[in-house]
Amino acid sequence: MKFGICNEMFKDWEWKEIVDYVAKLGYEGVEIAPFTFAENVNEISATKRAEILALAEQNNLEIIGLHWLLASPKGLSISSPDKDIRKKTTKYLKDLIIFCADLNGKLMVFGSPKQRDIFASSTKEDTCNYVRDGFLKILPLAEEKNVTIALEPLTKKETNFITTAEDALKMIKEVNHSNFKPHR
Repeated sequence: MKFGICNEMFKDWEWKEIVDYVAKLGYEGVEIAPFTFAENVNEISATKRAEILALAEQNNLEIIGLHWLLASPKGLSISSPDKDIRKKTTKYLKDLIIFCADLNGKLMVFGSPKQRDIFASSTKEDTCNYVRDGFLKILPLAEEKNVTIALEPLTKKETNFITTAEDALKMIKEVNHSNFKPHR
């Protein structure tokens, strides 16, 4: 078993400071919250991505992957009844897959509680369909880039959709893709 830590714990620290410190503590990997580097991952140049990876590798740290995927940019939702918002969201999730792969990450933890809520104007069935279809659109790229999407059940205090392991496993079974698994 390897031990990793999330970078957003180190608010206002530079990436070099984080990886130096985390390595000294004995961690073997770092999970990245993309919003800690930019509002939108498309603002992170290829040069900056290479620098992020190089600094981690210099400290013998693996970039495990990404989490807090849809914390920014604002307005994203995989469960929105608005087709255009869902389209923007799946496009951005594909951008995140590329970012993750550029960092040699292998895992994207899909929590994003408010960006998967059941909207007042939607039924649970509608929401299941929207979310399932969204994942089906991004998973071919995830497979190509060797990135696994890990669906994380969250508490009812955080979201009203996929709040139990049973809910997560049901969605995973419906999607039925080798790169879509439960978060452990």
